[in-house]
Amino acid sequence: MASTRRGTTVRQRTATNPTGDSRAAAVAELMLEVAQCFFRIRAIGQKTGLITSWGGGAFGFMRSLASLGPLTVPQIAEMRPTSRQRMQRLADELAAEGLVEFVDNPKHRRSKLVRLTRKGEARYRELNTRLHSIASTIGDGLSEGSIRKAT
Repeated sequence: MASTRRGTTVRQRTATNPTGDSRAAAVAELMLEVAQCFFRIRAIGQKTGLITSWGGGAFGFMRSLASLGPLTVPQIAEMRPTSRQRMQRLADELAAEGLVEFVDNPKHRRSKLVRLTRKGEARYRELNTRLHSIASTIGDGLSEGSIRKAT
């Protein structure tokens, strides 16, 4: 949006770039694309069970436990831009399905650890396989290098 006239830069303001700052316009465009991509991914996640119908990230929750081992609900909440209460709700939902269990925490009497059950480990592997299957079709036309750069 900038052009050069006799050594000076002239910024052009447009309806899509009200400040005339081309770098800001590029960042704004990236933000909008990421948001649009997020909503598409969330819809796919809800259809496939990777995300619960109310928006909680069951897969992400289980992924944390599979990667890091047993954690407290507050520890899981600290890793995400969400509240402890929301993570507690998700932990309770997953426990009701038999996917996680609450166990004693040797470091804290009142704050139980959450860990995957055998059923939860199997479900996590199933969801992870499904995620990779979905991901293999979404990236059509993009090189691995381009995808990693975007990430």
